[in-house]
Amino acid sequence: MNFFGKSKKFTISDRERTYRVRYLGNVQTALMKGEGCADKATAVLWNNHRRNSSVGLDMKLTVTASGLKALTLQQGLTEYWAHRITYCIAHPKYPRLFVWVYRHETTRMKVELRCHAALCSSAAKAKAMAVELHDKLALALSEFVREKARRQTSRLVLQRNVSMPLANMGLPVRTKFLSTGQNFKPPIQRSRTAPKLCDITEDREKELLEEEEEEERIRAEKARCTLDSLSEGAESDYER
Repeated sequence: MNFFGKSKKFTISDRERTYRVRYLGNVQTALMKGEGCADKATAVLWNNHRRNSSVGLDMKLTVTASGLKALTLQQGLTEYWAHRITYCIAHPKYPRLFVWVYRHETTRMKVELRCHAALCSSAAKAKAMAVELHDKLALALSEFVREKARRQTSRLVLQRNVSMPLANMGLPVRTKFLSTGQNFKPPIQRSRTAPKLCDITEDREKELLEEEEEEERIRAEKARCTLDSLSEGAESDYER
């Protein structure tokens, strides 16, 4: 006899789907979003594939809550974060193509828009990928906005509560653990602008100390030479 009633199941998060596609490459584009923003770039990639069908890489493309994860044998794992994906579509003119526009960050913090294309085995699969990614991007953005508003409200409440010590300011651990706002934008420690840590070797410290001692010795010798020249000049004037 079951005293606790019938067991039930519920899904906390959906399983991430992985699709096997043929990655056709990427080209630079000038338009970020809007209808027809990827038409020219998609035509270039498709014509290049028609001319040479061997161009491209076999790829496992996973639609996640934080964007896309692309795995290839040649390039390894590449992540496309949600806050940098500006557009995605299963192109109606090329039904088997799944297309997305991504804001790449190049050297010196320069932003470059590039259109990516992946060839799917069927038009239905390409459309399913586009719909799934669009829904997850919208959900990640709404969660990010809600998390930002909640942090701001919590900060204002803690500032008004003067009696609360400063060490206890911040969100509860459970709230931080269940937070999904970072799905839209990665934490600062994972960004390219995060400060990098490096090892400090003792040899380098010794070299710096030796350089400082050498500079002090040179300055002392220059000062002694200056004093000797001044004293010699004073003696010659006295003799005259």
